[in-house]
Amino acid sequence: MKVFFLSVLFLSLYISLSAQERQYSTTNKEAIKYFSLAGQSFDDHMYDDAVAQLLKAIDEDPKFIEAHLQLGDIYRREWKYKEAADQYRQVIKVNPDFDQFVYFKAGDCEIHQAQYSDAKQHLDKYLTFANLSNQSIFLAQKLLNDCKFSLDALQHPVPFKHENIGPEIKTGDDEYFPAIPADENTLIFTRKIRNNEDYYKSIKINVKCKT
Repeated sequence: MKVFFLSVLFLSLYISLSAQERQYSTTNKEAIKYFSLAGQSFDDHMYDDAVAQLLKAIDEDPKFIEAHLQLGDIYRREWKYKEAADQYRQVIKVNPDFDQFVYFKAGDCEIHQAQYSDAKQHLDKYLTFANLSNQSIFLAQKLLNDCKFSLDALQHPVPFKHENIGPEIKTGDDEYFPAIPADENTLIFTRKIRNNEDYYKSIKINVKCKT
């Protein structure tokens, strides 16, 4: 029993010392305190509170890289792509070698804002890193191809007449990837609601569409 007690005590001391020895990009104790509180809030799914704590941490030390990175991740999961991209770019500005995946995340957010040149630059940089998984390379190249296509389309615009197809199909949500079968009376498309994608079918009845 005595040996078991000493083993548990030693393990507890080791964990405590490891936590104390964790190195951050800042030595500002107040900034680290707010960052730790943000981590607790994030674990409890209190994201607004986590954002508030991270902003306090950054206010204490504007070059606190981990706080910028964590804040960017929260904004990205909430689809606040502009705010997320700003935080990721700050990470790259303070230390370009801190986290290679931040280049992918920055590029992804910039594509959502139609900032294709910036996105291409960050994705090109991401693909220069060694030891990327095949899936990571595939996803980055897919986004990079989207950038190239968009940049080319902007440089070589094709004239077209935009017409709203009607509220049965065109809503406030994202609709894309339309397909029309041979009968030309059916439209199949994708609609994304709250980041969830589903297929929809609209049938033309008496010149009007019904989804």
